[in-house]
Formats: sequence, C-alpha cells, structure tokens
Amino acid sequence: MITYSDYMKAIIALPYLFLLGCSTPSIEVKNAPKKIKESSSKAISTYSMGHSKTKFEIELEQQQNRSAARSESDGLYASSLGYLRYERDKQENDRRKKEKEQSEASKRKIQSLDSEYSSLEGMYIYSDLSSDEKKNIESRMKQINIDRNRERFQGLGSIGVDSKSWEWQWER
Repeated sequence: MITYSDYMKAIIALPYLFLLGCSTPSIEVKNAPKKIKESSSKAISTYSMGHSKTKFEIELEQQQNRSAARSESDGLYASSLGYLRYERDKQENDRRKKEKEQSEASKRKIQSLDSEYSSLEGMYIYSDLSSDEKKNIESRMKQINIDRNRERFQGLGSIGVDSKSWEWQWER
C-alpha cells in the first residue's frame, strides 16, 4: 500500500527525473564550451588580401557602422526638416507678397475706374450731348460699374463665390 511519505518522495523525485531525462549526454556538455570558444575565435576572411577578423571584431564593427549610420540619418532628417520649414516659409512669404501686389493693383485699378466714372458723370450731367453720345456715356458708365464691382469682388478673394455667376447678375 502507498503511504503519504511515498507520495512525498515521488513529488520530490519527479522534477529531478524529468531534468535527467531532458539533459544531454555529458560528453556533449563537456565539448560545448570548447566549440563556443573555437567558433568565436575562429578567423573569418573578410578581405582578399588575407587580412582576417574574428566574429567579435566583425560584430563590433557592424554595430559601430549601424550607430554611425543612425546618427547620420538623424542629422539628415533634422536638416531635411529644416529645409522643409524653410521652403514652407518661403512659399508663404511669396504668397503674401503676391496677394499684397494683387491687392495694390486692384486698388489702383478701382481708383482709375472711379476717376473715369466721375469724369463721365460730369460730362453726362453738365454737357449738352446728343442722344447717341449720352447712350455711349451711359453704356461706358455701366461697364465701369461692372468692372469696379468685379475688382472689388476679386479683392475679397477667398469667400468662395463663383465670379462668373456674379458677373452674370451684374450684366443683366
């Protein structure tokens, strides 16, 4: 009959038996450190000139090359970001300058149209004109109004309305 102490002995002995079953033969265990040492110090020919390096030296060189490449790529990344910022700022400044020039040109054109309209208005009111001349002046004043409003509308720029539909409404 199996007693409690037999169970305890089995519980204690089982892990050891398992480890003994999983372990490799002692000959291989004794030879493993020698194989590791031979493989790590075994020279690997890397140059055709006969110069050779150990695995450790090659791994160390590869690690140094990787870290150098990483730091170089970090520097390139930072400089490329700086360049991208520079380009973005340059484009923004060019856009602002262009908008300012367009705005000033639009103001000058509106002033020119206003002065022409005023002179035509004066001629229309204070001069004795034939009906054909009055019609010509009226049509020119109407066209000046359309042109002035178009310039003002284009000066607003970014409100998102279609300028063709706006023109059509003014020409009716």
